[in-house]
Amino acid sequence: KHIPQPKDGPKDFTEVIEMAKTLPAPTELETGKIVGGFAHHQVLQLADKVVDAVKSGAIKKFVVMAGGGG
Repeated sequence: KHIPQPKDGPKDFTEVIEMAKTLPAPTELETGKIVGGFAHHQVLQLADKVVDAVKSGAIKKFVVMAGGGG
């Protein structure tokens, strides 16, 4: 559902929120562990281990999220 931007004031998500409250809880799709929060300095400190983990298949994907701090 598209929530239009009113001419003045914030969007009103009440209808969507109320619908979401009626739905069942999410079902877990995957299991495992996700490690996050590595800044470039930390990655450089662990570079040899990261490269080995990629080569062995222990790490299959990298996800880069930028601008998430504000």
